[in-house]
Amino acid sequence: RAHEIWKAFDGEGARVGVIDTGIDRSHPDLKDNIKDVYGVLDCKNIDDDNGHGTHVSGIIAALNNDIGVVGVAPKAQIYSVKAFDNRGRGHVSNVVEALQWCIDKKVHVVNMSFGFNMQSIALEKAIKAADRNNIVLVAAAGNSGKDNSVMYPAKYSEVIAVAAADKNDNAAVFSSSGPEVNIIAPGVDIPSTYIKGSYRSMSGTSMATPHVVGTIALVSSVKKLSAQKVKELILSSAKDIGLPKKTQGQGQLDAYKAVANIRRLYCEQIG
Repeated sequence: RAHEIWKAFDGEGARVGVIDTGIDRSHPDLKDNIKDVYGVLDCKNIDDDNGHGTHVSGIIAALNNDIGVVGVAPKAQIYSVKAFDNRGRGHVSNVVEALQWCIDKKVHVVNMSFGFNMQSIALEKAIKAADRNNIVLVAAAGNSGKDNSVMYPAKYSEVIAVAAADKNDNAAVFSSSGPEVNIIAPGVDIPSTYIKGSYRSMSGTSMATPHVVGTIALVSSVKKLSAQKVKELILSSAKDIGLPKKTQGQGQLDAYKAVANIRRLYCEQIG
């Protein structure tokens, strides 16, 4: 229900880090919301030559104009860092550097639509560093479709782990489940921006994650809160859709309720 609150709050002022395959900097539905770009690969390429990063970014912040699609937070500022190549491959060291860049840019939230099977001390340290810097961290649970298969960094307690649902509020068949899942969001046949100024529908917990990140951007445009308070607000606003907790976490993402709750709480504080 994000569109129901855009007249009042649209993500303006929220800084969103996107660690992915880069972004199509010339895309007409994105270019006005791209604040900064960076690349951490050895080749230092910053352009999206895969499409995944552009798709994720559009779900977060595609412009509210007369073309294409609209993001959850259509005025959020995107800080895109390319840490994965044209085949969607990257190293933990790339992600660690990317997280440090996001810290340096003082982003409010980081989208991590990727996962690693193995735990990494270096990645865990980087996650904890970002958390200490009051950044909300959100990651894809994974696409194995199996129980107890949540990937890193979603598996870390500092990170909001996002599962995927279809339009009927059923868990996507590919969505990983486990005790680490915190929330479920739309992730099946999601239309968004794509490279070369185009559009494409894609599915995955990668697509569910930016719905949560966009909602956090909306919340951040209402009032600046601590990362922990934002996480509590997002999860407490979720709607129980009757799935097992390991599948849905606290429930289905509800952008409208999250913003309504922060306004109610803020009014109580100043009243």
